[in-house]
Amino acid sequence: MSLLVVGCRFGAAVPVDTDALPDAPGDTATDGSRLCPSGYTASGSHCFIANSANNAWAAARLPCQVMHGDLAWPPDEATLQTMTELSGGRDYWIGISDPMGTGVWTTVSGERATYLPWGLGEPKAGGTCVRVHRQSSGPTFMADKCDQNLPSVCDLPPM
Repeated sequence: MSLLVVGCRFGAAVPVDTDALPDAPGDTATDGSRLCPSGYTASGSHCFIANSANNAWAAARLPCQVMHGDLAWPPDEATLQTMTELSGGRDYWIGISDPMGTGVWTTVSGERATYLPWGLGEPKAGGTCVRVHRQSSGPTFMADKCDQNLPSVCDLPPM
């Protein structure tokens, strides 16, 4: 089944294949610290799921929000590693941006981002959304234009 989601802020209609998303909150998976819905990966207080659909940053948020979550953002290296493993080795969007282009990077929850493992030469001017880029030395952040089509990782709020 497909669901047409209309983003109020952006006014864009984005089709979301709801069959590709796991069922809404349940309690079938756990890592001892958090219960997560079936299909999600538990890590600390987070429940993550990779979204393989390639979307611009704003559109990538919508499937996460349909599941009552948002784009994931890592508070530390261990969480970034878990998210990167879920991405299957591809670059992916996370929930950090600089919407005003002032160099103040904030999370989708409105907090100032404090864990920012930028790659060499980053953040680049003109990039206002953050993608994770996998390098041989490990995952790093890159500032990119928000209209690039990439997969993403979603995070559900605590249950």
